[in-house]
Amino acid sequence: MENKEIGLRIKSRREEKNLTLQEVADKVGVAKSTIQRYEAGTIENIKLPVINAIAQVLGVNPSWVIGKSDSPDVEKDTRDFELKDTYFSFAKEMQEKNVSEEDMQKLWQFYEMIKKM
Repeated sequence: MENKEIGLRIKSRREEKNLTLQEVADKVGVAKSTIQRYEAGTIENIKLPVINAIAQVLGVNPSWVIGKSDSPDVEKDTRDFELKDTYFSFAKEMQEKNVSEEDMQKLWQFYEMIKKM
């Protein structure tokens, strides 16, 4: 994801939470101008600890900030990960028991249905 898109995500979430640049900067431990530059997309290679700190202040998932997740919701992202992990563990077990391809397809459809809940 490009820096400008990351910046737009940071800015939109900051504004949703009614936080000022200064409030975010103080909580992250950087200068106000640094947050402004992140939001403008003018800083290259934002360091991971800073991404994590910004995400924590904004109450979002760091993966969402950098565009690796579509959901800013930390709990939903964790739930999706756990669901996927459970599915793949179960699918592996079913393959070891020589379950038919048709039944494996049904399992996948069931997983997709649960994921939407």
